[in-house]
Amino acid sequence: MKNNVLFLWVVLLMLGISVQADAREVTSFNNGWEFKKGPFSKEAMQAAQKWNADWQEVTIPHTWNADDMQKKAFAYYEGVGYYRKKMYFPRKYER
Repeated sequence: MKNNVLFLWVVLLMLGISVQADAREVTSFNNGWEFKKGPFSKEAMQAAQKWNADWQEVTIPHTWNADDMQKKAFAYYEGVGYYRKKMYFPRKYER
């Protein structure tokens, strides 16, 4: 009986160690986003200039017309909106 209990503890200990070794790191993807209202010109040079300027840093979820009604009644923006995020992964994540 003592040997069975000892064996059970050893097995549980080994399982606990293997679970810790395979644990993953959880990182929120909600921070670091940028938003801007569109639309952009179909002409390439004008679109490129507008695309690279005036991005607003936001956290997702994001309501891009939340304060429009606070400024002027029935003046909320209903057009195109763009989100972007730059994400860099460390080499340790390569397989």
